[in-house]
Amino acid sequence: MSTEAPPAPAITPAQPVTPPDATPAPAQAAAPVSENTPPAITPAPPAVTDNRPATEATPAETPPPPAIGPDGKLGENWFLTLGDEFAPHAKDLGKHKDLRSIITELDYFRKNGVEYPAEGSASQAVERWNKVAGVPETPEGYGLNAETMKLPEGMEFDSELADAISKAAHATGTPPAALQSIAGAFNDLLAKRTAEVHADHAAGQKAAQDALVAEWRGDYQSNASTVRHLADKLAEQAGIMPDDPSIPAMVNNPAFARMIFQVAKLTSEDRIAIPSGFGDLKSPAQRIAEIKAGTDPVWGAKWVSGSKDEKSAAYAYVKALSEKARQ
Repeated sequence: MSTEAPPAPAITPAQPVTPPDATPAPAQAAAPVSENTPPAITPAPPAVTDNRPATEATPAETPPPPAIGPDGKLGENWFLTLGDEFAPHAKDLGKHKDLRSIITELDYFRKNGVEYPAEGSASQAVERWNKVAGVPETPEGYGLNAETMKLPEGMEFDSELADAISKAAHATGTPPAALQSIAGAFNDLLAKRTAEVHADHAAGQKAAQDALVAEWRGDYQSNASTVRHLADKLAEQAGIMPDDPSIPAMVNNPAFARMIFQVAKLTSEDRIAIPSGFGDLKSPAQRIAEIKAGTDPVWGAKWVSGSKDEKSAAYAYVKALSEKARQ
């Protein structure tokens, strides 16, 4: 009896070999979706092409030139990039053309600061100080006048004094603010001293008046009027203006007032005597002419229209003057 195995079935190449226990997947089954599965990526739309003409393209901005070149040279108007706060110093900054110039000046200020001008100072140091301190270019730049000086009441502006102060301030590099402060302190002191002088003068006048009132009593007003009248006449004959401050100063002096009053009494009581010390104010010939013209304050009216005794006295006085004129 034969024991050979039966022949294996033939395999067709077009048919795949399937494992005995494998279950074929459906042809169009969708893959299971898990919560951790990322979403599908949607393709990006095609890029938009700029179809504008080439002439409409935005031109590229030209970068500004560097403020400092590779050789240390500073660009034109380099300081304009520093900001508006440096605008007032454009003139001084513009003189620097390279870094070395700036560093040199900074080093000078670091070592020396600003030098106050003195006799023998270099012109560069003087100019530097004047710029820093704001010293005007000329003395007139201080602008000292009656308004800026703020003089005390009653004081007149002295242009000669103001010019002298301005020249001295300019020569010493004095800042305008310092000069105004000095002028203010001077005016305050001047006002204080002026007030003290006025107060002392008023007190002196009152003391003098009180002394004469105590001496002349009820005759004070008439005697004081006589003194002032005669003092004015003497001043006029001497060529002194009536408003000269020395006249009231003398009249208000009790000793002078007593002396003038005695002169007035002597010239009216002794009709021949000429007051000693005052006779040279007018010549005898001038006095005679005034008496005969009736303009002499003492003898004129008596010579022209006085009584018999007054005319006789005036005649005798003129005769005495004539004899004095011949001496």
